[in-house]
Amino acid sequence: MIGFIYPIIVAWTWGEGWLFARGFDDFAGSGIVHMTGGVAGLVGAIICGPRIGKFTDVRTGMSIKDIEAIPEAPRKAIHGNTKASYSEVYRKFMSNEIEIEHVHAFIRSYELTLDEKGFAGSSPNSVVLGTLILWVGWMFFNGGSSLKIHDGAWKSAAKAMVNTVVAPSAAGLFTFLTRKHITGQNKDHRLDFGALTNGLLAGCVSVTASCSSVEPWAAIVIGLIGSVIYSLACVLLDKFEIDDPLEAF
Repeated sequence: MIGFIYPIIVAWTWGEGWLFARGFDDFAGSGIVHMTGGVAGLVGAIICGPRIGKFTDVRTGMSIKDIEAIPEAPRKAIHGNTKASYSEVYRKFMSNEIEIEHVHAFIRSYELTLDEKGFAGSSPNSVVLGTLILWVGWMFFNGGSSLKIHDGAWKSAAKAMVNTVVAPSAAGLFTFLTRKHITGQNKDHRLDFGALTNGLLAGCVSVTASCSSVEPWAAIVIGLIGSVIYSLACVLLDKFEIDDPLEAF
């Protein structure tokens, strides 16, 4: 991407190419940087395919959506009894094929792994911290895209930084409150901090193109629109069974 794709995109736009000549204006890179990277991430997710058990039950090979549509009792019959699996682990332990640590790991994770409808992040604390660090960097990136602060240019830099605070704040809060209702996902989560952090980033991406020119009230509207687009994109990815672990697209 660095050696081939981005140079072409930049030549078309910031390099005063054919898109620039037709009035294309992207102040700090909503489309040039972030949309290009998002599409690349989408293509990578399609090439890699979904994680094991994300859309297909590992025990039956059936679609998880089809299994969830089946009433509880027949669903248990489909999954069957797991005693045979436990017996196999016991046999291997008694014959010294596996160690006791393996037995403990099996007991902790077997049913949880098979019955989980989703994949939980390994470190939500790191996700939130990383998002805040990225957000601060984003403010300086958007403000620095003015390239200078003399001769009144500081005004565009200041407005860019203000809007890079306002739009993500609106998008993050709106996504935090509405994502589970729009997508139908994570309804069992009382506080969906993944929605909050990805909503913040959706707001950052949405306002980056116009952060130096719009008023703060317009930045709020842009952030809300970006939030809705993000939630709808999650629905589409799930519909087409594209596994984007970070929801980067």
